[in-house]
Amino acid sequence: MKNLFILLSVFCLTIYSNAQIINRGTDTKEFQQMMNSKLTFVLTGKAEYDKKLSTAVHQYWKVTPIDSVSVKDLNKVIQDESRSFLLPILFGLTFDFNPGTSGHQYSSTKSWLSIINGGQKELRKYSDNDAICIAAISLYGNEAEFEDCAYRLDYIVKGLNDAIELALKKKMTGGAASMPFKMMAEINKNKNILNEKTLVINKDLTNVYRKDIAEEKKFTNYYTNKYKFVSDKEFKEILNSNSEEYVCLIPVLEVNKHILIYEPSTKKTLFYGHGMSGLSVNKKDINEMLGK
Repeated sequence: MKNLFILLSVFCLTIYSNAQIINRGTDTKEFQQMMNSKLTFVLTGKAEYDKKLSTAVHQYWKVTPIDSVSVKDLNKVIQDESRSFLLPILFGLTFDFNPGTSGHQYSSTKSWLSIINGGQKELRKYSDNDAICIAAISLYGNEAEFEDCAYRLDYIVKGLNDAIELALKKKMTGGAASMPFKMMAEINKNKNILNEKTLVINKDLTNVYRKDIAEEKKFTNYYTNKYKFVSDKEFKEILNSNSEEYVCLIPVLEVNKHILIYEPSTKKTLFYGHGMSGLSVNKKDINEMLGK
């Protein structure tokens, strides 16, 4: 894992922390370059991840042509401006809230499946600000390595493609300061579907919820629609089914908190919540899902 980690890592001193599904509007040169390029997805050498990524890209990526490259050859083609690249990148972050005072420093890592444009001399020249589209890929410590997200790559790839199609349809403009929130607002127009289906929660991840919400007997204090706690095994079976009965709650943590709800029957993202602080899915988050 050591060599792969080095190849797929970028370390940068930054205070940039916005993390949603799309960071550039249709009016930006970065978005336009991506749309005029070929998406090259990076094969990491992890067999299950690579197989599922290839299947997901071929099935759900519709907005540009595609091809692939192995991670060992990535720096040979990274300068090609006619390509964009889909790959997992770990961004090492240091926040200095009061320069010169070490007590105010905070370091952490963002784990993203990112789309970046070709053009830099090598991968390590990129920072998190170069990511045009992103999907956070760390399931609250239960996915210690990037390839642990392989079981939900269908949703991640489709979510990225859908976000681009939505930006084009709505002619969404703006940069990293506004686009993520515009996109989140558009995605969340679908959340009324939650009233019709049963929300599935992975009970093996309940350590990430506040105690009063993790307990099934108290969950109804906040979530007034139908819900169901299931094992990790059953959760993944439902997520990878075509069930029309359920929607699935996915909490993700990478510096910031992300809360997604996926629909197995369509593989769509129905809800995208985001928090700049706090690590738990709490009452405020649930009220946002319910439109309260």
